[in-house]
Amino acid sequence: MGSDLHFGHSDSTVVRNRATAKDMASIIGAQFPDSFVKDIIKPEFVVFTGDLTDSGKLNQWKDFESMYGINGIGNFAIPVYEGFGNHDGPIKESKRSPVREGIKFRNMKRDGLTRISADSLHYSWDLNGFHFVNLNSYPGNDWDSSCEWCHYFEDGFREPSNSLDFLEEDLEKSVGTSGRPVILFFHYGFDDWGNKWWSLREQEAFYEVIEEYNITAIFHGHTYGFDYYK
Repeated sequence: MGSDLHFGHSDSTVVRNRATAKDMASIIGAQFPDSFVKDIIKPEFVVFTGDLTDSGKLNQWKDFESMYGINGIGNFAIPVYEGFGNHDGPIKESKRSPVREGIKFRNMKRDGLTRISADSLHYSWDLNGFHFVNLNSYPGNDWDSSCEWCHYFEDGFREPSNSLDFLEEDLEKSVGTSGRPVILFFHYGFDDWGNKWWSLREQEAFYEVIEEYNITAIFHGHTYGFDYYK
């Protein structure tokens, strides 16, 4: 998993992203000395949880697309799943984000998706007994103005585009009462910084949707760090 690539932030950002992509690709077939793991098998996929670009511009999105393919074809041999974050542009009709439109287009070409939302932004897939769901910025429906930070911004990037409704329907139809483990991906987290970008009311609504399911893990970005918590 990766996050917050911020293509377009600076020339050095492109260099770092290129080096990261190279390192990820080099994992395939690598060996660890003095390890019980003889060879590292090819990763099943990589997920990028938002802020793919720095300001949602078309050239920044094109840089992401050119570096990372979709189905493990081209320069990057690992299948890629991605979602948008708060830096990836608005949803307004007058200046719609190339990132959101690009994700919609890629979802039409992406192999093996189980379900896609009506607006083609949110999606799920199944692999090795697990059910995976990408919810983009965060699991919500209509933006909650009580959010501590996002009310400072007027642009439509803050709209979660009914991802919570999609999650509820997807879990009912794709998982049901099977007890199958579920893994979720979105941009904002539950740490101090992430909590400023979506409200407690939204988080409680999210919990009501998932509480009866076997949520094995939630992966998020936005915090520019590596950590884990319960």
